[in-house]
Amino acid sequence: MSTFKTHVDVRSDHFPTTATEIKKWEGQIAGELLAQHLAEQFNQQQLGITAIYDEDWGYLLSFSHPTLLDVIVMSKITAYF
Repeated sequence: MSTFKTHVDVRSDHFPTTATEIKKWEGQIAGELLAQHLAEQFNQQQLGITAIYDEDWGYLLSFSHPTLLDVIVMSKITAYF
């Protein structure tokens, strides 16, 4: 069996940095709302998400089905100095 990997770049004002992310990560990590949205969409398609884990690099969506690989949601925060 082969594995299909892809990268999807989401740029939308519909998934802003949350107050929790600003407090916990000082705004350096974002993607909570996108991770929640993706989990809802996967669940609606019967691709069960068992948990959303917040990590110091972003979010991990864990599928309930053992043959499906986890989804990583990372946000790139650009800082200009």
